[in-house]
Amino acid sequence: MAGNVKWVRCDLREIASKGRRECMDNYRIDVSEELGRYVAAELRLELGRYVATELRLELGRYVATEQTNARSLRTDRASARARSLRSDPFRAYVQCFVFPPQSFS
Repeated sequence: MAGNVKWVRCDLREIASKGRRECMDNYRIDVSEELGRYVAAELRLELGRYVATELRLELGRYVATEQTNARSLRTDRASARARSLRSDPFRAYVQCFVFPPQSFS
């Protein structure tokens, strides 16, 4: 999946100036208007945060079909259930990480 994902950097300065919520909203993506769901994304908990901004909708790729606790900023990770676009019943769980609560002075 990582080969089909375009990563952009959302550094700490950008989060501090825009606010964590606005920064997250800028990089949130949905799969399509008809699905109304979000692509399974991953944020790496490093000095610079990385978010998925693009995932190709091809046969055999995974998209999030259900979100659980993704809006909570009190936890450092939320999970999203992902489903294969292939005809087989394979299911995978993809972890979506959200920014941990931080204070900027």
